[in-house]
Amino acid sequence: MVIEIRQLDKSSLSDQLAVYRAAFNPTKVYDENREMWVKKHYENPTGDSLVFGAYCDGKLAGMNSYMPVEYAYQGETIPMLQSCESGVMPEFQGKGIWSKVVCYAIDFILKETKYQAVIGFPNYVNSYPGFKKMGWETLFEMENYVMINSAKVLADSVFKNRQFFRLLGRFSFLQRIGIFLKGCCSSKYKVDECGVEDLIWEDKPDVLSVTHTMELIDWKKAYKGIKAIAIKKDNRIQATCIYSLSDYDGSRIVKLEKCCVSRDSSITLKAATALLCKYLLTQHPDAAFVRVWAMPNSEWAQALKGLFFVKSSHPNPFIIKEEGNTFSKMKWDLSFFDLD
Repeated sequence: MVIEIRQLDKSSLSDQLAVYRAAFNPTKVYDENREMWVKKHYENPTGDSLVFGAYCDGKLAGMNSYMPVEYAYQGETIPMLQSCESGVMPEFQGKGIWSKVVCYAIDFILKETKYQAVIGFPNYVNSYPGFKKMGWETLFEMENYVMINSAKVLADSVFKNRQFFRLLGRFSFLQRIGIFLKGCCSSKYKVDECGVEDLIWEDKPDVLSVTHTMELIDWKKAYKGIKAIAIKKDNRIQATCIYSLSDYDGSRIVKLEKCCVSRDSSITLKAATALLCKYLLTQHPDAAFVRVWAMPNSEWAQALKGLFFVKSSHPNPFIIKEEGNTFSKMKWDLSFFDLD
């Protein structure tokens, strides 16, 4: 079997989608996958993704895509790439093709492009062990918190793990949040949809964080379907949140992707999260659960624990590949909105 690894472009879009659909989303129709893929990888205002693939006997057997992202640190813009969709066609799996593609891509990126590092947010079970074998460094693990809001999901959890009583004690989520909110004068605040231009962004110059521009936010709105909501008091915005809706295993999921509180607001991040969850679950009563990714030991992680969220036993590692260890020594500030 002859393997040829090379960089791909739009001319091989049909081949890329064939691998993507086989590896990730075989139930979605072709046109839906195509629209998402083009918007994500070839309409990014930061730049087109770098996609590398392995052809075996004239057929695209596997690939890995790398999406440009700009980080800010002490007034400096640092271009990086994030490893995104990767996969191998079923008939070519188990032949080391994926690792060959990744090694080829990393060598090319770090030697031949402007990008100073490649980051990743891999699946803990499937791809993470492979990245570790190839020498990627794990900086930390993004913690995955969920709040069950569906009797069906709760019942399924009984048979899938041993956290039944733990989950049962948190099932009355809205009731407990209601009790908490009564104690923080929630009636003073109003929650409603808002425009992305109203979003609050935290300024943290001494940590590595993603550069947010209106163009970038509009792009993510187009391919991820994100929406924004705001908490107001006396018509002044106190906190904002980015969220999205998705379907997984037959269930509707509400994802809180990023939440920020205004510096001059009297509301706490914990109270803001409670208000936002109550609003979203009221607006989407069919949601099976709320999901949040938070950095370990962060203020948001502490708030989620205080609101009876359950931390998943499978976190998502945040990994990096760079020449040297410049960025691995720095502090990072990330949310799920920043990572994909």
